[in-house]
Amino acid sequence: MYLLADVTRLEVYDLVRKDEFGQDMKLFLFTADERQEVRDRAKEVGVDVVVLKSPDAAEIINIVRGEVTAGTQEGK
Repeated sequence: MYLLADVTRLEVYDLVRKDEFGQDMKLFLFTADERQEVRDRAKEVGVDVVVLKSPDAAEIINIVRGEVTAGTQEGK
C-alpha cells in the first residue's frame, strides 16, 4: 500500500499502468506544467494524453471527449 505523500503524481500513473487493472485504462494527465520533460516522462510511465490546464473548461472537455470517443470506436 502506498501513501500519496510517498509518491509523485507520475509515479501514481506508473503504478496504475503496471497494475493488471490499469492495462486497459486511458490515462490523462492534467497539468499546468508546460515543460517538455514532464510530457516525455508522462509518456514513459504510460500516460495516454497530456492535457494542459486551461481556464477554458470547454477546451478540456472537448479534448477528453475526443479521446474517449476515439477509444470507444477503436474497441468496436
